[in-house]
Amino acid sequence: MSIFKAMVQQDTDTVIFNLEELADIHELDGRQILVIFDEVTLEKMKAQPKYADGYNTATRLILVRPTDLPGKPAEGAHLTLDGKTYLVKSVTGRLIWRIVLEANR
Repeated sequence: MSIFKAMVQQDTDTVIFNLEELADIHELDGRQILVIFDEVTLEKMKAQPKYADGYNTATRLILVRPTDLPGKPAEGAHLTLDGKTYLVKSVTGRLIWRIVLEANR
């Protein structure tokens, strides 16, 4: 791993996923992990035409570290977040996974 990548990884762990800053502990598929809810980006996504029909769905956009999960969630799979089951709509990112979850209200 290059020095730059190591520095970015360290910042991800110590700055971004810091309990005193952005992250909180949540239960994701039975694991207590650090999760960040990105409501700002979610609202921007919902303004796009492809999300306009989502009136009867609850959507969450979460950020997690790949090291906190056993593997990358597959699109179409189900994840349980804090006791509620969601459908995985998309997973993007490398150092931080951005996971879009959707469930019926």
